[in-house]
Amino acid sequence: MENVIQSAVTPTLKIIVEKELGARAEWTLCLDYRALALIEKETGLDLKTPKGWDALTTSTNLPTVVWCGLRRYSPEVTKEEVLDGLNPEAHHILRAKLLEMTYPDVAEALKRPADPRPNASADPQKTA
Repeated sequence: MENVIQSAVTPTLKIIVEKELGARAEWTLCLDYRALALIEKETGLDLKTPKGWDALTTSTNLPTVVWCGLRRYSPEVTKEEVLDGLNPEAHHILRAKLLEMTYPDVAEALKRPADPRPNASADPQKTA
């Protein structure tokens, strides 16, 4: 029996940055394995786990994640440009979109409400 894993194209996210005097920049972000490795090196976060995404609440971690994700298609963008270009108002929207495009199953699981009975058995017929 042959096992086959087919690789898919890693999704990208376009970020349009409005600058002063009507200037614009367009960045293309991709959270491929190179980006994930650099994120881990730069921040210590492992974005392959839900806990890693929970830590993307600081104003230093998310811009670093964006900068790391720009290495593939927009490598000329500096960390300073990311800090200047990102609007804090979009923080949660950007974080959610990155999670959704990178790990759609994790994003979906995080949207589901937690079971109000954490000690309840999955099978109501079973008892201890």
